[in-house]
Amino acid sequence: MITSRFRWLRLLGIAATAFGVLRGQDIVALTSLALLVWLFADWVMFRMKVLAVVKALDCERWINDSAKNSGTMWSQRAATIRVRVHSRFPIGLRIVRAEDYLPEILELEEGLNSGDGTVGGGRTIEFTYRVKPCTSGVAKLPGVCIQLFDVHGFFFFRHFIACEQVFRVLPMPVRTNTPASRIKFSNNLTTLGIHREQKSGMGAELHGLREYVTGDPPKSIAWKVSARRDTLIVRQNENEVPIRTTLFVDCSQNAQRGPFGQRPIDRNIFLAATIAQSALSIRDPVGLVLFDEQQTIKLRPAAGQRHYYNLLNQLSQGAAFPVCPPSRLSTELLQQAWNVASALYPNHLKDAINKVPFTIFPMFPASRYSYRKRYQLATLFSELYDLPADAPTRLQQDNPVMAKYAQQFLLDAGCAPSYSVFGSSDSHQKKMDILTGELVNSVTRGRDNEIFVLMVDLLDHREGLEQLTHAIRVATARHHRVMVICPRPSRPPETADVLGSIDGTDLENLVFRGELIRLAAAEQTIKHEIRKCGASIAFADDPKAIQLVLTQAELIRTGRTAGA
Repeated sequence: MITSRFRWLRLLGIAATAFGVLRGQDIVALTSLALLVWLFADWVMFRMKVLAVVKALDCERWINDSAKNSGTMWSQRAATIRVRVHSRFPIGLRIVRAEDYLPEILELEEGLNSGDGTVGGGRTIEFTYRVKPCTSGVAKLPGVCIQLFDVHGFFFFRHFIACEQVFRVLPMPVRTNTPASRIKFSNNLTTLGIHREQKSGMGAELHGLREYVTGDPPKSIAWKVSARRDTLIVRQNENEVPIRTTLFVDCSQNAQRGPFGQRPIDRNIFLAATIAQSALSIRDPVGLVLFDEQQTIKLRPAAGQRHYYNLLNQLSQGAAFPVCPPSRLSTELLQQAWNVASALYPNHLKDAINKVPFTIFPMFPASRYSYRKRYQLATLFSELYDLPADAPTRLQQDNPVMAKYAQQFLLDAGCAPSYSVFGSSDSHQKKMDILTGELVNSVTRGRDNEIFVLMVDLLDHREGLEQLTHAIRVATARHHRVMVICPRPSRPPETADVLGSIDGTDLENLVFRGELIRLAAAEQTIKHEIRKCGASIAFADDPKAIQLVLTQAELIRTGRTAGA
């Protein structure tokens, strides 16, 4: 491709040549003609070098000194990436810029993900930088974008070197300083409604004494007490029963709204990983249920390190559910898809390969440029997703279909999905049906005194709240404890604070003010309904959300809270 500098110089040479011929100025005509010949020769030499160097280009990438195509990374933990670009061509091209394409889930922490230099002739471009995954999910590094320039700045060429590496990003939990209480309480029966999980066994704490029964092990006989009572007395020790915890994590479209690291599902997965680590550290089994509007992923309650890493893998998979949300076709969506396509598929957008048919309309330059971009994107989507032959024409005319494939293309490239302003009530109802069904099934298969943690968004849609409270009452009637963690701020501003803190009467401030008032009213309603059916509720941004779950587990285990 040619630059604006070349265009102006070419125009100047053509004008000077025409002026010299018309005016009879032979020196001006020959000089300008020599300039045009030199420009053409420079273009031919650059083109030949580019074709030779590009065919021999190769790329290597090491992530934490590993060149494997797949692996594991941890969220909020930095990783070192080293990239080297080289060519086997004996003649080097001096001005080359290589840039490693990063998905949005990876944040650049130190250094630059690009480098300049010369490739070919035994020379390479090598650069090192550090990235940090902002959340859990899947990080796919497709390859390196190459830009080649000539010495004078007249021409440039874009090329993409495929070097795909896919890494699973696991959530990084936070260690909590809330170990299980080891205080010895009274062995008397607790008050009505509190079911202690301690039972007689071969533990270390004394549970009680009873008379000897045939079949009791001789080592359990209390000889001193037996001597005083003149009969055999057996010592019974306490044996704690593990408290099973089941985590229900919402992976629906509403939970995946927003940029990476700020989505509701990101906070839910962080809380789920932290709660699971705290429970498994005291050998309590933990189960997992990931659900959205269409499917569920279940993991039976178990304990152990292998189960813990399997649970983290399932959480990272839930953060990267391939759900393409419905969106509206906008100029920003098309421009974002065009920018990504220009970086990953530069050859597919060339006029020689992806030629736009000639049309009279639209006539204005800006409209014709937008028409050209949309047609080339439609052709690219047709090739990537194996669409029928008439797909480019359909995508050019049908806005919803074009928005669907543009959104899918951005999701495959590692970009955060964009959503419509208003969600769908039907999809929310399907999600609530799946959640309540899985909760009732868990209660049916479960034992007495289990913990169910529901991490679900209830503020946007409250149509299925009555259905959820009915399932919670079923669980509490079986002596289970239910906690609801909603991914919204725990203390939204009151109405008076909202009216006093937001100035202006324009439309944006009025919409923002109304949204805050709606969230505050919805929060109070949900708190009242959830607590009325015997469950506890917290919000994901509340730092006490993890402590709430651990306190409930300690209450079941000992009959009182850990701080008692």
